[in-house]
Amino acid sequence: MKNLHCFQHVKWNPDRAELRSFAIAMLVGFGILGAIAAVRGGAIVDASKLLWSAGAIIAICAPIPGLGRAAYLAVYLPASVMGWMVSHVLLTVVFYGPFTIIGALMRLTGTDSLMLRLAPGETAWRPAKPPGAEQSYYRQF
Repeated sequence: MKNLHCFQHVKWNPDRAELRSFAIAMLVGFGILGAIAAVRGGAIVDASKLLWSAGAIIAICAPIPGLGRAAYLAVYLPASVMGWMVSHVLLTVVFYGPFTIIGALMRLTGTDSLMLRLAPGETAWRPAKPPGAEQSYYRQF
């Protein structure tokens, strides 16, 4: 399981400092999520209470030696899998989406931007531009 690409950065045996920062992150993160749920609901709703409770429980479990590692891995492992999947799906969509659409449109319209299609008997040679005046070499841009 440790050899899977999405788990390469997991600290399987977190130290006390890592567990402390994890507990703080859970308190802050779930506190913000609970506040967002309260603002959306117009009052303190059940969702915000649930999020605040989850953050508090995870933060309380983090410093306890055996339970801290379990809480850390229970949060970190699913988050690593989701992050790996989302990043790969997003990068695939961002990369293939525009290029596929642009390529299909260019093929449908018959556009040959690279001038790769040659008529029979035509050469790929393109005439060079004549050189400019000597002064243009000093002002290239």
